[in-house]
Amino acid sequence: MYALKYQGNKEIGLFFGRKLAAAMVATKEDYDGIIGVPLHVKRRRKRGFNQVDIIGKAAAKALDIPYYGTALVRTKNTPPLSKVNGERNAILVNAFEINQQLPAGKYYLLLDDIFTTGATLNACASILLEETAISLSIASVAYRN
Repeated sequence: MYALKYQGNKEIGLFFGRKLAAAMVATKEDYDGIIGVPLHVKRRRKRGFNQVDIIGKAAAKALDIPYYGTALVRTKNTPPLSKVNGERNAILVNAFEINQQLPAGKYYLLLDDIFTTGATLNACASILLEETAISLSIASVAYRN
């Protein structure tokens, strides 16, 4: 994941996307789309891309379902949560907003790259479920303890 995020090795993101698609098929769930966790505009500008978009687009393409990379927008430039001590959930209060209306009554996979405490996925899922009439599952391609 480090090589993808910080060295720009996008082939790794495509690999993870294909693996994610295979895992999604194995669950026998019928997803209507994938929603990517956004980066703040400053971090995206610095990195040049959102690694979640690369993974999510590859998975969506393999499954022939839509990828929603702009459904959410990150409104707070939070520090990388892996480097923060203390209450991660509090840091993410009001950090995301709905940016794109999703078709109601559909089932989506909310995707992040790395799961540490679940705070980011929880914040995104909360706003999506609060403000839209959709169902969600969550996924990440890596876990950090």
